[in-house]
Amino acid sequence: MLNQAAALLTAIDANKATTGRLLLNFELMKFGYPPAIIRKEDRLAYYDALDVACVGGDYGDITALVAESVLRSLVVYLEVLGLRPVHGAGSPPSSH
Repeated sequence: MLNQAAALLTAIDANKATTGRLLLNFELMKFGYPPAIIRKEDRLAYYDALDVACVGGDYGDITALVAESVLRSLVVYLEVLGLRPVHGAGSPPSSH
């Protein structure tokens, strides 16, 4: 629902999209999650996923994109704290 609101803001004004992402991150952090940093290379996919959620009511893509972004942030936090070996942010260690 929060992402749907962000999608509506995106349609109105690109600056409001930034506000939408800030609100999303505020809500995530309020519940103990790290912020979802949407990488520049993911921005188009993010806007497409917001559009699909807003217009079609399908939240699968936006949920996955935000979850991946949160995971990347969590991996970085754990690495900085020395609680996880460095393997590349957002990607699990290889099994070999």
